[in-house]
Amino acid sequence: MTRFKFAISALAVLMILSFTFTTVGAQAGLPEAGEVEPEILVDDPNPIYPAGYIFTKLPTFRFTQYESVTKYKITVTRYDGTPYYTFKGNAVCSASECSLTPTTPLTGKYGLVQGKGSYRWTVQAKIGVGAWTPPQDPTKSFAVVTTGFDSQFTTDKKNWQDIYGTWVWLTKGQLKNTGKFNEYTSVAHQHLITEDFTYEARFKLKSEHDYTETDHQAGGIIVSGGPRTLVGAQIWANGVYVLIRNDKEACIFEYWIGEFVDSTAVCETVDAIVPDGWNTLKVTVVEGNMLVYINDVYWKTFSDPVHNILVYDSFVGLTHVSRANVPEKMLVDWATLELLNIP
Repeated sequence: MTRFKFAISALAVLMILSFTFTTVGAQAGLPEAGEVEPEILVDDPNPIYPAGYIFTKLPTFRFTQYESVTKYKITVTRYDGTPYYTFKGNAVCSASECSLTPTTPLTGKYGLVQGKGSYRWTVQAKIGVGAWTPPQDPTKSFAVVTTGFDSQFTTDKKNWQDIYGTWVWLTKGQLKNTGKFNEYTSVAHQHLITEDFTYEARFKLKSEHDYTETDHQAGGIIVSGGPRTLVGAQIWANGVYVLIRNDKEACIFEYWIGEFVDSTAVCETVDAIVPDGWNTLKVTVVEGNMLVYINDVYWKTFSDPVHNILVYDSFVGLTHVSRANVPEKMLVDWATLELLNIP
């Protein structure tokens, strides 16, 4: 499906770093929807691709041809303007378009880490000995985004960022969180998710007491999230929370721009939940719907036709909440995400 995506401009990068967005897309670290990259109004050659989001570290650069020239220079810079690499070569040209494939891989994935995976580029044609056409101004921007992840936590918690509370990596290959009373601790995967996906995590809740209506803990996952801003109880200002409890209750609730969406909240008994044991929670987000499975047993389909939160580029995470003022733990064995469509 077509998700909501936005052009990456130099102004947008500054806005991303300011963390002052109010829209869902903005909370996910994206430019405002109305921003577009300015047209590059210069003579050939002109950059065509990459632009916007890409899914490879070795893209083929495409650009318009300058007269009959076949020798070109690609210059790639980081988001802050520092040089990354320059590549010169004989382009493959057909009709009015040429292409070059540099051999230096790009590094990093676009998301929560400032500047990571974000680049700009120019192309110049060789017109004489040591002479090149001038570079474009402004330059063409693009960002490398994730194709998915497989976090087994065998050696570290790479690419996971604590948002609230401490999620400790254990040498036995797990993440551990000790809950905070009436607050939602959370850890986010740093990479921006730009396509429909399946997200899955295996975890265990270790309770220190019997469950009651008021004394219980819950743990689970966050999807379509914007972790840059937290609201009451340290909940992400945007996101869908999918939780399970050891009394075999499963719950879903949504926050949209800092507000609880009452119409989407649900809690039900689910027999597939294993109390005090390991449980696998899986969601497939496609076409604005989220199919939820607990231990590979289908539970329900969630959607929000009013806000359409599931169609925005966003982040995923893990979360844990304690309802008793005693130490309670959540252990995470692994978490994986697979994109359903890679353009």
